[in-house]
Amino acid sequence: MNKSLFELKMMYFELYNSLETFHRMMNGIFWELLHSRVLANYMDNFIISTKTKKELKEKTIQFSKIAEKQYLCFK
Repeated sequence: MNKSLFELKMMYFELYNSLETFHRMMNGIFWELLHSRVLANYMDNFIISTKTKKELKEKTIQFSKIAEKQYLCFK
């Protein structure tokens, strides 16, 4: 018996443009970091670009706090 995790390949309830909707939602949530050009959002990937490790740590914590406030989970 297979007891592994399954990932959906399609959205239920006939949700159209789900990728665009998700992308727009992420842009709205992380607007502050995107506007300051620290964060880049491409599809479902986020890139935090900084010049120093200290700044990277600070921005990563800021990103995590924003995500936690919105009840987002990452795997």
